[in-house]
Amino acid sequence: MALGLPVAPPLRTHDGVYLVAGEDGSYSLYPYLPGRVYEAHYTESGGVDAAILARAAAYGRGLARLHRGLAALADVWDASVMDLPQQLRGWVRARLDEIASVATCVADVYHGFTGSLFARYCELPHQIIHRDAHPGNLLIKDNEVSGFIDWEISTQGPRLFDLAYCSTSLLSVAQGISARRHAWLSQLTSLVAGYDSVQPLAGVERAMLGQIQMAIQLIFAAYYGGLGMAEQMDANLATLRWLLDNQDAVAEAASGRGGVRDE
Repeated sequence: MALGLPVAPPLRTHDGVYLVAGEDGSYSLYPYLPGRVYEAHYTESGGVDAAILARAAAYGRGLARLHRGLAALADVWDASVMDLPQQLRGWVRARLDEIASVATCVADVYHGFTGSLFARYCELPHQIIHRDAHPGNLLIKDNEVSGFIDWEISTQGPRLFDLAYCSTSLLSVAQGISARRHAWLSQLTSLVAGYDSVQPLAGVERAMLGQIQMAIQLIFAAYYGGLGMAEQMDANLATLRWLLDNQDAVAEAASGRGGVRDE
């Protein structure tokens, strides 16, 4: 619980090391963190209720507290550096351009939002981030985040990335269902409000939340496309297109207002 953060540092073995090599990989032991992972982010009817919105706000508060603590580690944690524009211009674009069925769509999408992302990316506050902050890696107890797990890909990057990643994880669970996508906007409002209540977003972060959300979908689409997993790739591209078509609604939800384009 260094710096008061709900993070479990690895334990040393009797030999004083953190990792033990096995036949099929390396293993490490961590202290127990209380709490549970929630998987139901929509009601049976496809909407959200007070408990779901409260949990989204808790995710936001937890991420803000995490970022506040991680910022203090900048001088002692030699983390790798995320260059999101370079990824989008490089391996992500190259991989998607190789897939004939999506090349034209991807070119249109790049024209639709990456210009503004590239232009303002350096303005975003950067620090050490979790990088994989989906709800499955956030433990909840007593309506607050009680633990963060799975730190294998933590990095230096825009702190907004964690918030965008958490929000798009909730959107992906919607599985293209219109009612859930509409309800997701309410979750986004609660998530951002929770974050703001602990550590207010900068103006440029609020303005660029949608672009980072869409960039994440491109990364996943390229990743799955490279593995030949066409169904997962198409699902991420469909989510990306929905975000692109509803940029105004997303911006309004993130600012505490609401509204979505009819489908």
